[in-house]
Amino acid sequence: MFETTLPDGAQIVVRPIRPEDKPLLVAGMERLSERSRRLRFLSGVDHLSRQQLAYLIEIDGRDHQAWGVLSDDEPVAVGRFIRGAGDDAEVALTVVDEWQRRGIGKLLLEVLAVGAEKVGIRRFMFVALPENTGIRALLARFGVTGEIEDGLLTAYLDVSSVAESLPHNSNRFSEGRVGRAGVVT
Repeated sequence: MFETTLPDGAQIVVRPIRPEDKPLLVAGMERLSERSRRLRFLSGVDHLSRQQLAYLIEIDGRDHQAWGVLSDDEPVAVGRFIRGAGDDAEVALTVVDEWQRRGIGKLLLEVLAVGAEKVGIRRFMFVALPENTGIRALLARFGVTGEIEDGLLTAYLDVSSVAESLPHNSNRFSEGRVGRAGVVT
C-alpha cells in the first residue's frame, strides 16, 4: 500500500484488493457510466452477480493479483491481471469516469508489472473493444497497437517494457516481496 499524488494534485491511496472490499467494488461499479461498464466487460453489464464479485475479489495472489485505488475512502479504480497460459496474463483496468485520463491506468499498469515480474509473468494481454480509446492510448505509450479481429482489439505488451518505463526513483511499489495477497509488501 502507498499514497501518491497525481499530476493534477489529487491524493490517492493504492492498495491490494482484499476479500472485505466487496462493498467498495460494488460502489465502484455503480459509479461507472454505462459506456465504461461496456468497455470494461465487453458487453452491457449493469451490476455484478455474486459469482462475478467472488471471482473479482477472491484472488490467489500469484496467478490473480488486483490493486485498488481510493480517494477519500471512495473507490476510484481497479487494476488486475489473471495468468493465462504459461507466462502470459490478461490485464483489466477500470477507472471511474471522473477519474479517467489522469494517469491512474498507467500507474496501475506499473504496479501490476512489478507484481507480475515477481511471479514470472513476462507478457500482458489486453482484450478490449476497439472504441476503448483509454486502453489504446495507454498501449500506444509503449508502442503497441494490437490487432482487431471479430470485433475485439487484442494486444500484447512485454512486462519488462512497463518495468523499464518506471523512473529509477520509483521504488514505492518496486521493492519488497510478494505477500500472501500477491502484492508487494
